[in-house]
Amino acid sequence: MDALSSIRKSALIICEKCLVFREQRLGIDLVHDDVEKELIKECEVIRGVENLLVRTLEQTQEQIRRLKATLYYMDHELEDKENNLRIDKHNLTLKETSLNLSIYHGTSRLDPSTIELNEWEIQTNNNIMIASKEVNCAITLRCYIDTIIKQAIDDLNEQKNATNEAFRRRIEETKEAKTKLELQHSEIMRQAEEMKENITRIEKSIAEKECFLALAHTRLGNRCQRPGLELTRDLVENNLVKEVYDLRDVMSKLQATMFEAQASLRYLLKTQIQIEEDINIKTNTLKIDEVDCMTLRQSMFYHVY
Repeated sequence: MDALSSIRKSALIICEKCLVFREQRLGIDLVHDDVEKELIKECEVIRGVENLLVRTLEQTQEQIRRLKATLYYMDHELEDKENNLRIDKHNLTLKETSLNLSIYHGTSRLDPSTIELNEWEIQTNNNIMIASKEVNCAITLRCYIDTIIKQAIDDLNEQKNATNEAFRRRIEETKEAKTKLELQHSEIMRQAEEMKENITRIEKSIAEKECFLALAHTRLGNRCQRPGLELTRDLVENNLVKEVYDLRDVMSKLQATMFEAQASLRYLLKTQIQIEEDINIKTNTLKIDEVDCMTLRQSMFYHVY
């Protein structure tokens, strides 16, 4: 009864709570892993042991009922035999001179006994044999119960250890994955900072080139105001035009480099957000497995009653 109560009120409830807790895992961690399989198997083992103990309890209660019935009949028979002994002992004390002697004048038989001595002996011996049989059955059942409970507790402990080992491995895997994600997150943040600095330098360089381009355009504009014959394509004119084209080419390349850097930065920031979500998922899983489930499972204790 104690073993059955312990399994019903403790072990099965704890396993079912662990399954409910693990349904709160998020994203990719909401997977049918080894822990899930072992927990389901543990529930099956507990229910199997519970059914076995229920049947054993029913057998025990039936045996107790039979023992009580046997004890009742034995007590009743002992009482009859004690009364018989009391009557015979009293008859032994009577003499022909004893007081209160009387002569029976009725018509009924004075010896109403219908049971022969050998029948009495057979019935008495049968009652003793039945009582002995029930006692022996009770002893055998007690040994069977002890064996059943020990085997059941061994099976439960074995499965509990298997589930705990699955939890341990899963927690270790999750911690390792979380550590790798945290390292990757730090590296992504470092690269993002470097990319931001690169973009800042490129923007600064483009701004500087815009100043030089504005200067070249202004010089060309001013030279357009030369009078008459002086408005010639001289070496200064050629160099200024070349400088404008060169600056435009450099600025175009810088713009392309900046667009690539900005795209890389957006990718890094997107990756950073995804990694942060993955870390949160792993943190949530660790809380469920290591804190909620394993703390609850520490109260699971099987022993032979």
